[in-house]
Amino acid sequence: DIWKPFPVRNMQRFPGGWGIVADDVAAGIYAGMVLWLLTYWRIFT
Repeated sequence: DIWKPFPVRNMQRFPGGWGIVADDVAAGIYAGMVLWLLTYWRIFT
């Protein structure tokens, strides 16, 4: 939660607890994409 890409940071402003959940889900999706790309480029194999 220290650094977040642009769209994820804006999701934190959703009302109620939705913002907290939405930004964590979006950050997880970004992290998954980065890990997939690193595996695709054979950096982790």
